Amino acid sequence: MNIYQAGYTRRGRQGQGAGWSIVAPSVDMSQIARDGFSGIAGNLAELANSRDMQREAYGVFQYDRYMYYLHINYDTSGEEIADSRGVSFTHGYICNLSDYYKLCQEPENFTGLLPETFQTAYDPNVDAFPGVQELPHTGMNHGEIMAKYGFTMESYRQLILGTLCAIEGLGSALCIKVSCSQEEYLNVCREIMYLIFCGLPFQLRTKVTFFSGRGGKTVVFFSDRQEGDNYFDLDAMAGKCDSGVLEKYEFTKMFGITEEDTRQSILRTMAEFTERVFEVPLKEMNCELIRHGFQFCLYRRAGQSIHKEQAAELLASFMGYPLKDCEETDIYLTVLLESMNANNLVVEDRRLLKKITDRAKQSQSETLQAAYRNFYARQIVSGSRQEGFQELLSQYKKDSAQFELLSGYIRDRDRDFYDEFNREVYLPHRLSSLRKILTFLEQEQPEPLELFLQLTEKTLAKEMQEAGDYARLKDVHGLALRVAGRLKRANAEYAGHLKKKANYLFWENFRLEQFRVEQIKEYENYGLREIVTCGAGGKRSENAEDVFVLQKIVKRLYQGADGELIYDIFFTDRFTSSMEVRKTAQKLARKELTRLCDPETAEGVDYSLACYFNLETGCFDALGWIRKLLELSDEGLFDVDTVSRSVRRSAILADGILRRQCMQAFAEELKNKAWKQGLETDREVKRGLVRYSEYLGGGVEKNSPSTKDDPAFSVNRMLTGYLPLFALALYLWGMHRYIGLSLIQSGVMAGIAVIAVLGCIALKIAVNGGWRDYLECIGADMLTMLMAAVLELMLSVLFGLLLWKLPSLQRSNNAWLRTLTIWTAAAVHTAAAIIGIAMVDVEED
Repeated sequence: MNIYQAGYTRRGRQGQGAGWSIVAPSVDMSQIARDGFSGIAGNLAELANSRDMQREAYGVFQYDRYMYYLHINYDTSGEEIADSRGVSFTHGYICNLSDYYKLCQEPENFTGLLPETFQTAYDPNVDAFPGVQELPHTGMNHGEIMAKYGFTMESYRQLILGTLCAIEGLGSALCIKVSCSQEEYLNVCREIMYLIFCGLPFQLRTKVTFFSGRGGKTVVFFSDRQEGDNYFDLDAMAGKCDSGVLEKYEFTKMFGITEEDTRQSILRTMAEFTERVFEVPLKEMNCELIRHGFQFCLYRRAGQSIHKEQAAELLASFMGYPLKDCEETDIYLTVLLESMNANNLVVEDRRLLKKITDRAKQSQSETLQAAYRNFYARQIVSGSRQEGFQELLSQYKKDSAQFELLSGYIRDRDRDFYDEFNREVYLPHRLSSLRKILTFLEQEQPEPLELFLQLTEKTLAKEMQEAGDYARLKDVHGLALRVAGRLKRANAEYAGHLKKKANYLFWENFRLEQFRVEQIKEYENYGLREIVTCGAGGKRSENAEDVFVLQKIVKRLYQGADGELIYDIFFTDRFTSSMEVRKTAQKLARKELTRLCDPETAEGVDYSLACYFNLETGCFDALGWIRKLLELSDEGLFDVDTVSRSVRRSAILADGILRRQCMQAFAEELKNKAWKQGLETDREVKRGLVRYSEYLGGGVEKNSPSTKDDPAFSVNRMLTGYLPLFALALYLWGMHRYIGLSLIQSGVMAGIAVIAVLGCIALKIAVNGGWRDYLECIGADMLTMLMAAVLELMLSVLFGLLLWKLPSLQRSNNAWLRTLTIWTAAAVHTAAAIIGIAMVDVEED
């Protein structure tokens, strides 16, 4: 402890160093302490100019963080003073607030200082007062002083309450009225202040400043008359103060305790509590903090609990201060919470509740934890159901161990609340996924079992619905079976029910587009046949039935399906009336088209035709079908025999409606010319479109094998095809013979005409499929071509000779008659040839 000394007076008359100033301060005294000392001493010296002062006065003052115990002599003289009339001299002891607090614990340490302890006059030989570790004092006896002045416990209580009012700013400074001689003032002041300090809590003692006279601007001052609205009259042993606010501070009751030792022990316990618990600077200590110390003392010394009327207020007040982490904090908070619990009190302020929660959670005290959980359980059940449920669930998410204990308190206190929370909030949260359900079964028993199964089924349905793809469906189904396996130990019947439910939901959420041929056998693992046959819980699954039918259709297709079966699958209700099933089967068929479709077989054609029908609109993709056939086959795909067989054997094309739809599709593709894509296959594509269009439009009867195989038919087609060439040649010969054109002119014209006609025919044939296709179309082979050529030549020669030798023409001298006859015959021959060409090349238009 460092206690400094200093003096203050006015020195000299003129020159340097003259005037009021601090004198002989201790060497280590800080500038702040010096400034405070000079200011306070100067104010005290100035009082002599405004009022009559006793010859001597002293008191305790505060500036910043320093306390000043000063004595002032208003009547001093000496060689160094300003004049012979005398001036004041102030001497005092200075220490910091924390050291002063230690002195206050034994008030006689400074109230016991006698006047001779202070210097009363300036000594120029003292350059600096020494610092000291303690103040010289004499002992003081509380009982003797009480008896000396005639204090009763009630009057003593009034004295302390007046001081507290001054400290708390509830009135003016406390005026102690005393009638005594000037010489007695100092002794009365130190004895009364000793009683005051002894009665106050330790931390509040540091707030008390006093002056033995008037005008010192202190908390307590002494006067020969009553001043202000807060005073205590030593003569009448009665006082006046506005102490109504102080009544809530229970520690004021201890001022009525007669035994001084008991009272001081209580005050010391209170001081230790406030020191250890609150993170509050000494200068900010107040009655509210001391109040908590007194309540703790009552609990610690007498086992008293907090009164019902004060519990909520004290809890809110206590948690409003920064607290240290110590045993006393935990004990006192436990006492407050236990009082709240005992009186069924709750906290409405959410911020206060959070502070309590945070404090309780960071504590290691099991007693506090238990009191807190009981308190918090009541908080939860006292509000609205939904808010309480959410708060309890929040506790589970933050700290599962605390939640278990907390929910135990709630179960014991309000079983209905607990059951409803368990049913509507806790279990749905715990069982919100199948993996959580597995974890739950590892840790707890599924109770109540019916509720557990209900929530499990709900979770299973949700996850199945959210699964999306087949792989996820399998995962969810697998988890469900694991749950059923765990549940089997609790109830085998429920386990079996859950397994069947998993199978049902699997197929209810299976989408037909997820169907894969390679997974057909795997589908049996999910109870497909059982669900289709028996259903689940009285429910049938149309989705499962569709999958089952689709599975059967695929198997039949893979085992080898004839045209009629394919027709029944895709265009009748024999297997299914579900358009989705048909469309799915069609998609699968198209994927397998390369392997299953053989264009040389009727079933292969039907298989491919079914793949290119829009089953909903009845539209046929003729161009896509032709291109697909070209991908699947090499040569001869659109030969007459192949096309004829395909059309005659197809079960799909035997249906009049489907046949017309196909024929219309071929015609529209030819008309739209969408086949022209600049590809090498364009010619073959058109050939296919033309060929099937002709045969579907009736060409099959016209070009049936029985007709086409007759050589006479082929020769006739050939002859009618070559006839225009010979007709043209004869026409030009007649012009030479009867009109007079020269042979050269007629030959040139005939050659040009023949070349032009042949070129046009050859170009048309080449563009429309080539010579092979042309000859095949008219049923010509090498023999029939030779026969047709010889016959055509013979007919042409005979025709020419006939015209040349006609007697009527030979005898006629009319050139125009001969010319008209020849031209008419040539025209008839030419017309017949043109009609033959049109018959042969009808498919080319």
